[in-house]
Amino acid sequence: MTVKGKERRRDRRRHLNLSGRIQGQDVFVVDISITGFGAVADATNAAKLHLPEGHHTRLEILLDDGRHLEMDVEIKRAVTNDGLFGGRFISLPDKYFRIIEALMLGREHRT
Repeated sequence: MTVKGKERRRDRRRHLNLSGRIQGQDVFVVDISITGFGAVADATNAAKLHLPEGHHTRLEILLDDGRHLEMDVEIKRAVTNDGLFGGRFISLPDKYFRIIEALMLGREHRT
């Protein structure tokens, strides 16, 4: 039997794998929702990425079609030893909201 931690997220997330950057480090955005994201840094570089809980920074996401999103975020889950971390969007312009909504619905090619 496997015991999993309680899911505390309020919004549905879509698992994906998008290239991104945060504080000059390459990361992969592994899930996204209207309110936040989960990401992973290369485990060999994770120690270089200082993102404590509550830290405000800027996340860049490169979509597969070449579009580039830049959003202010607050770190809600600090970087773990395996490079995982997560956060919430501080502000999300309408254009980005529509793009993320389309990503979640599998309609990203229509926006």
